[in-house]
Amino acid sequence: MATSAFPLPAAVFPAMKFSTDETVAFIQCRDRLVNATMVARREFRDRCNGKLNEAVWKVVKRKQDADFAVFTPRRRAMIPKPSNSRTCSPILIAAGSIKGSLNDVMLGFSSATTDAMAFATPHLYKDVLDARVVATLQCPSEAEPFEYLGFKWMAKGPSTFAMKNFVRPRDFVYLESTGIQHDNGDGTKVGYVMIHSVALGGCRSLRSEFGIVRGALSFCYLFSESTTTPGSVDVFCKGFLDPRGHGGVTEHMTLASAAEGIMACLKAPKCARMKKYEWIRKNRLQGDDSNAVESTSQSQGLSNEDGRCSVCHAETDIASREQTAHCCRDCACIVELVNPLQVAKDEAGHTLETLRRSSTTTPFGMKLTSVADRIHLTPLKKRTATVPAPIFSL
Repeated sequence: MATSAFPLPAAVFPAMKFSTDETVAFIQCRDRLVNATMVARREFRDRCNGKLNEAVWKVVKRKQDADFAVFTPRRRAMIPKPSNSRTCSPILIAAGSIKGSLNDVMLGFSSATTDAMAFATPHLYKDVLDARVVATLQCPSEAEPFEYLGFKWMAKGPSTFAMKNFVRPRDFVYLESTGIQHDNGDGTKVGYVMIHSVALGGCRSLRSEFGIVRGALSFCYLFSESTTTPGSVDVFCKGFLDPRGHGGVTEHMTLASAAEGIMACLKAPKCARMKKYEWIRKNRLQGDDSNAVESTSQSQGLSNEDGRCSVCHAETDIASREQTAHCCRDCACIVELVNPLQVAKDEAGHTLETLRRSSTTTPFGMKLTSVADRIHLTPLKKRTATVPAPIFSL
């Protein structure tokens, strides 16, 4: 499929609504996945002292300068795959640290509207062809600016030019939830980002129409302020990827793609920084300089094609320009004073206003449709007659 076909027409995904019982079921699914990952995180930290057994786990990808790595079980390890699917990856574990604050990481990941996804996705992921919010169940609020629960769709192209000749684009329909809660084990403040594939009746397969193969994934990130390294956030992630399809994608390619996707979390602070630049710029355009360093609107990005600072529009030279945001040093210093929580609160207000203006939403932000579609959660575990071995043992 040619990339020129993206973005897909809006009519491809009709608006949907869900009953209270269905919404409760999605919340319970979120809670099960997050709590299970919390248990695995405690086991990794307390029982394994933050290190996996090298006889069982091997490194798929490592980021040395970020002290971050993604692991997969060795072939001889008796750890069951999460699905019976032939193309499904083994369970993947990732752990390490990110420079920044917990609020910065959560701000980087927050995207409760399609416009917000359009802004954040290029800063986090590679080869994304199209992405949008399909339905919103829980919106961020001023009290809980990082809390979100909803359904999203994303299409991703092959990661290399050579693969484009024989690997079709993949798309994913998934339940996403973000927020901050406390670990029941030790009371630690933990941010979470959960994505889990679902089968929505309103999101049909696009293979025959657009040549896109519907894949599946399930990942849960946990973030907490480091107790040993000030200014850093500890990361723990667990999940799997299943590209599906017939041939063309090897296990090595699946693992490489999954590891690359997991490492998107390392870019979250940078994405948050770009949101801060845009927040400052929007406030200045509205004449609210006093608030610029204490609601963020989304755009397609920042640019300085005329050699001017993209925030204050002052003329800049290359030596005084911050490459990632094309801004002058003065604005680069100002952005350090911006509270990510304030940006998130303003972003939450913008999200609520967007949903209120939409004719396809209720006052609670739940999408509407003429037919209530049933939802089927992708199985997390392979059904076996034997009891699976603990993931950190052997």
